[in-house]
Amino acid sequence: MVDEFIAKEFAAGRIDRSLFVDTKASILLHAHCQQKAVASSAVQLKCFDTVNYSVKEIPSGCCGMAGSFGYEKEHFELSNQVGELILFPR
Repeated sequence: MVDEFIAKEFAAGRIDRSLFVDTKASILLHAHCQQKAVASSAVQLKCFDTVNYSVKEIPSGCCGMAGSFGYEKEHFELSNQVGELILFPR
């Protein structure tokens, strides 16, 4: 995952933290469903913290966009209904 690569680059000192925000910024994170299923969002959370973001993970499950499902016209309404459960209101 790209966030794992970025975390390793930070740890190795190849990315300079000064390139990012100076003041602490707050953001919400929706970790992708697939990522949560096969790994975790811990590395993403650490990456954001490293570059001076206060990050809170949205306690969401599926966003309604899994694979090609959310891009197919016949799934548009259902995909939006799933997103409206938790993710979109946040």
